[in-house]
Amino acid sequence: MIRGLLSRCLHPHMQLKIYPQLAKLPARRAYQLAEKIAHQEALQFQPSSNSDLSIFIRGLSQLSPESMADQNRVDEFLFQRARMMAFDHLDCYIMPKLFSQKHAIPITLRGDQHLKTAQEKGSGVILLISHFGRFFMLGPGLGLNQYPFAMLTTPITADNPAYAHPGTFQYWHQKLTNTLAFSGDEHITTSDPLKRIFRLLKQNKIVLIAFDGTETNSPDKLTVPFFQQTLSLPMGALR
Repeated sequence: MIRGLLSRCLHPHMQLKIYPQLAKLPARRAYQLAEKIAHQEALQFQPSSNSDLSIFIRGLSQLSPESMADQNRVDEFLFQRARMMAFDHLDCYIMPKLFSQKHAIPITLRGDQHLKTAQEKGSGVILLISHFGRFFMLGPGLGLNQYPFAMLTTPITADNPAYAHPGTFQYWHQKLTNTLAFSGDEHITTSDPLKRIFRLLKQNKIVLIAFDGTETNSPDKLTVPFFQQTLSLPMGALR
């Protein structure tokens, strides 16, 4: 019966509904259940599907084709990826509860001496994040370590086709809300005048901008002149 229930949880729309509910449980139990869902997802993986795991495996086969010869290793990679994504979804909804407690969960920020050195020059700092997921990890880390920051993303709105399903919109909106809670500065979107970024830099502020190297090769992207270079942001996704 438990296996059947977990199988039903693998439907994308069901997963979007279940993680907000898991976040209401004690954290240890919530993550145990999320791990079980991930294990079941890895077991039922179908290469022909258009799931996150399929995209992951296709990327792995290109980057490390030799690893595909060892099925046990592939299975372990699948489980690790599924678990990471399950925990990411759960983190999204459990984070507000964790940080609202009397003693906030600490996040260690490494390499911030480079950030201090850059700010000492007085011309502001742009932090270019190589992947959108790390954007949401770094934001709370900066805020908890007393580094207020502004951020540039594409707009998250319910009428955006990328967020057509209410659960998808809820997930990304919650991630954005979590990060904004630690920002302490402006949230700029690609529909705003980009000169706002230059104003922030003149005030010696930190600005987070995220790129995704793979997805920015897509023709569905926004390109704008930026510091005599080209700023490229995928359309329809939060960056």
